[in-house]
Amino acid sequence: MIKRYIQILGYSIKLDKWYMPLRLLLTSISFLSSAISLILPKLLLNAIANEEVIMVGKILLLTFFITTTTSLINRLVNPRLSLRRERINAKILDDFLQKSIRLKLEYFDQPSAYDKYNIAFNQCCNIVQSSVNTLFMLLSSILQIIFIIYVLSWIPPIVLVFFVGICITQACLNNLSRKYNYALQKQLSNLNRKLSYIYRLFYVPKFMRDIRINDIKNFVFKKKDGVNEVIFHDTYETGCKVADKNLLISLLSAIESLLTMLYF
Repeated sequence: MIKRYIQILGYSIKLDKWYMPLRLLLTSISFLSSAISLILPKLLLNAIANEEVIMVGKILLLTFFITTTTSLINRLVNPRLSLRRERINAKILDDFLQKSIRLKLEYFDQPSAYDKYNIAFNQCCNIVQSSVNTLFMLLSSILQIIFIIYVLSWIPPIVLVFFVGICITQACLNNLSRKYNYALQKQLSNLNRKLSYIYRLFYVPKFMRDIRINDIKNFVFKKKDGVNEVIFHDTYETGCKVADKNLLISLLSAIESLLTMLYF
C-alpha cells in the first residue's frame, strides 16, 4: 500500500514539477495564518488587560496585514494551481488512453472488463489528486500537532493524547467515506450499464419494432424503473453513511476548536 502510494506521488511529480511546491506554499501559509490567529487573541487580551494601547494597535495592524497578505497570495496562487491541476488531469487521461490502446482485445471479452475499465477511467484522476491531497492533509495535521504540543506543553499529557486521537479518528472517518463512495461508484457502473442496454432498445429500429409488435413496453419500463429504484436506494444509503461520517468529523473539529480556545 505504501509503495503504491509513493509511486502515485512520484507519478504526479513527473506530470508537473511546480504543482507540489505551490501546494506546499499554500499549506505553509495556511498553517502560519492559523498559528498566528490562535496566538494573537491571547496577546490582544493581555495588552487590553495591561492597558497597553500602542500594543493593541500594533496587534490589530498585524492581524490586518496577515489577513490581507494571505488573501493576496491565495488570489495569485489558486488560479494557477487550478490550471495546473486540470493540466495534470488531462495528462493522466492521455496516459490512460495510451495504455488502453495497448490492451489485448480479449480483455474486453471478460464479463467484468467493462466495469473495471469504466471505474478506472472515471477514478484515475481522483486517485492521483487524492494521493496528493492526503499528503498535504497529513503534513498540515503534523504541523498543527507540533504547534499545539509546543504552545500547550504545560497541559497534562492526557489532553494532548486526546487531540491526537481526534486527528486519527477524523482520518479514519475520511477513509471510510472514500470507501463508501468507491463502492457506490462500482455499483453504479454496473447499474448504469444495464440502463444503457435498456435505453438502447429505444433507438435501435429492430428492438423498437419488437417492443411494438410484442407489446412489451410496460415490461421494459418496469425493468428500467426497477434499476432506477436500486440506484436511488444505493445513492441515498451511501449519502447517509457519508453524511454521518461528515457529521462526526464536524463535531470532533468543533470539540477540538472549543477545547483549544478554552485553553487559550
